[in-house]
Amino acid sequence: MTSSPSSGPPPGRESEFTDPPIQNPDRHGLGVPPTLQVMVPDPLAAMRTRVRRRDPVQHRRLLERLYVPGWVTTATALQQTEKQRTPVRLPPPDPSTQLGEDAASPPQEEDGPRLLRFPAFAVFRMWKPFFFWRTSVHKKKFHRARESLRSCSFIVSQSLSPALLDIRKLCYQMSEAGLCPVEDRHPHTLQDYRDTRFRQLTQALTDLENFQDLVKQVVGAACRGYLMERSRGGGSEDQERWRIVAEIETVVHCNRLSCFLRLVDYLLVETLHSLVVSAVENLLAALQDPVHRTRQPETAAAQEDLQRKADVARFPPLFVTRLLLDGDAFAYRPSEENFQDAMADVLLQFEKTVMSVNLLAADPEADFMTEPGLAKTFEFKYEGGPCLESILSNDGRLQSLTQDIKESVRLAFDSARVHSLSLERFRTFYRENRKLDPDAVRRRDHGVSFFGGALHRYHQQRREASALQQDVCLGLLLVDQSQLREKLVSSPLRCLEVINEMLPRLAKAKVDAVVSEAREAEFQLKSRPSTTAELSDSLCFLDRVQERVTALEEEQEEVCQLYHLVDAYSVPTPPEDLVVFAAVRSDLISLQNAIAEAELQRDAVAERLLSSLDGDAKQLSADITAVRLRSPDPRVLDTNTDPALAWQVLEETRASVEELQTRASTCNAYQKKLKVEPTRFEGLEELRSASRLTQLLWDVVDEWRRLQEGWRRIHLGQLDLGQVGSQVSRYCEHLEQLEKGLPPNDIVPRLKDQVDVMRRRLPVLMDLCNPCMRASHWRTLESTIGTSLNMEELTLAALEEISVFSFHREIQEVSGQASGEASVETLLTKMR
Repeated sequence: MTSSPSSGPPPGRESEFTDPPIQNPDRHGLGVPPTLQVMVPDPLAAMRTRVRRRDPVQHRRLLERLYVPGWVTTATALQQTEKQRTPVRLPPPDPSTQLGEDAASPPQEEDGPRLLRFPAFAVFRMWKPFFFWRTSVHKKKFHRARESLRSCSFIVSQSLSPALLDIRKLCYQMSEAGLCPVEDRHPHTLQDYRDTRFRQLTQALTDLENFQDLVKQVVGAACRGYLMERSRGGGSEDQERWRIVAEIETVVHCNRLSCFLRLVDYLLVETLHSLVVSAVENLLAALQDPVHRTRQPETAAAQEDLQRKADVARFPPLFVTRLLLDGDAFAYRPSEENFQDAMADVLLQFEKTVMSVNLLAADPEADFMTEPGLAKTFEFKYEGGPCLESILSNDGRLQSLTQDIKESVRLAFDSARVHSLSLERFRTFYRENRKLDPDAVRRRDHGVSFFGGALHRYHQQRREASALQQDVCLGLLLVDQSQLREKLVSSPLRCLEVINEMLPRLAKAKVDAVVSEAREAEFQLKSRPSTTAELSDSLCFLDRVQERVTALEEEQEEVCQLYHLVDAYSVPTPPEDLVVFAAVRSDLISLQNAIAEAELQRDAVAERLLSSLDGDAKQLSADITAVRLRSPDPRVLDTNTDPALAWQVLEETRASVEELQTRASTCNAYQKKLKVEPTRFEGLEELRSASRLTQLLWDVVDEWRRLQEGWRRIHLGQLDLGQVGSQVSRYCEHLEQLEKGLPPNDIVPRLKDQVDVMRRRLPVLMDLCNPCMRASHWRTLESTIGTSLNMEELTLAALEEISVFSFHREIQEVSGQASGEASVETLLTKMR
């Protein structure tokens, strides 16, 4: 056992001592002898070789080359293959060696080289240095690891570890408190809910400020304790050197403290982020619970209704909204847009609340948490902490929760819109009632069917509107329908006011008409006629009333139906109207009795009427003869009679003739009704003809006088000679008719002379108005007449004064000459 540490197998026999592959090697165990994988000439020298820790590749290569007992390295694939291929061979035993008692005896000195051939004995002397080396390496590694943990890990620091635990405890307490604690569920208005959340966030902001101050106090105390723990003192002889070393160490410690502050910031950011996420989750849960239990349609079974009521009691609605009729459409106030905006404001306020907490990275006091003079000396500043705003904006889960909140509000209002569709019939009748014009309804005439349908419809609408629920639970929303119900109830009531006003008035008018007509007819039938007109009217009235009584019965039936509607629908009606209605039937019975009595007296009345008609015809003939003897009145045929007096006499004559004509027509009408041959009054027609002719005479005289006055005043150039000619011709026809029909008188010849004069003057006027007349022609006429003529100032009166019409032949020649010259000029112009 005197072999040196560097001894090994004999030369040339290394392959015989190759160990088999190790099965389940024990990295730290010493019970199994290690196997020699690589033969190193000088293992101790290799162990003393200094390996740089920053060169892992070279270190790996050296480990592969190095083998020491108890340190098993992983062999390469090639070495493992060689191990599998190379068998283990032991040296052959010596034949002289005897087994038995001698075998158990300790080996002799001469047996030493032979024992060293075994690998276990060959490396036995290397085990002690290996144990010493491994113990030293482990101790150094543990020491370095311990120092590294003390310098790098804050949780094992005596000053920072309690601070971290306290900060984590504060963060946990803050997370448990939350931003908006859940209150008892009861319906809120949107504004109340928003104000409540903002008040809670204001209180949470106060708590966060206190939390921030506590964290700053804990961190400041921890930083000061850490620096005091790490500070060292020095002798007076090396005070300057120790000061420099202390400042360098302080810089290193401040760098570590900046990492500690950043860790605290991350804890704060994580807490604030969890507060926002938790608040959003709570809000989403409060919205989703009622949404998933949305109210089912009204046609559900009773059991489903009970289950729904239980769900409503367990998960009451969160918000109150009002369903209104905006114009002709349903609208929710607040609307879906208002809710979405309010939810967005609350979520934004969540973020603003937590963003108001200043992190240590943004706190200027964090730069002086170590020593007051350090930042000035080394310009140390803590920066680069986490950004809460970026974390919130990039948080996909938070964005998903926000989107789910919007979707919950949308689903709630989808259910509300479905509910509003179920109320479509109310909107329809409200729109129709709104279009109703009370004045137009009052102006039109309506029957029983209109009032019956209107009363039934409007009362049905009022009952349905009154039965409308005031509050309807739709999951998340509690729909307040009180204003809608009031508006819907008022709509048919407004229409009923018009119907209730018209129906009693119409019923009273019809009752009054039936009663009045029945009573008047009864009075007329019971009267005793004496004159011809009264006798005839009584017979005619009897015929009419027999036809009218059926219509009166129908009107009475209609009145009964109207008052039945009044009673059925409790329409306000004055009591006196009901009294009059009760007497309608008795009045109709009295009328029928009077008709029966008058029918019995019909023949007697007819005989009296015939005798009266004969007397009237004789009296009419006598009156006609008397008027004929006075007609025509000489005053209306005298030229000296004043026109006013003549018109008065004509009006009296016309009135007398019309009266006679009316009496004759009435007498003939009565005779036709009695089927008697009408009496012919021959002198009456002649009297009417004479009256018309005298009327025509004075009409022609008056009109001719007005025409002459107009012709005499108007300028000759403005006179319409064509119209004058037609009027003259018409008056000539009237004069011929008057000459034939009237007796000889002085008015007709005189009027005829005036018309003939105007008829003879027309050719002269036409020659003077010839457009072909020029200045030379007018000078010729002036020389012939002996006076100057100005066409623009000439009138018919002026022509009469200068006796122009006596030169009609000369004027005709000059006018014809002018027309001829104009024709020649026209031909010459065309030839050119």
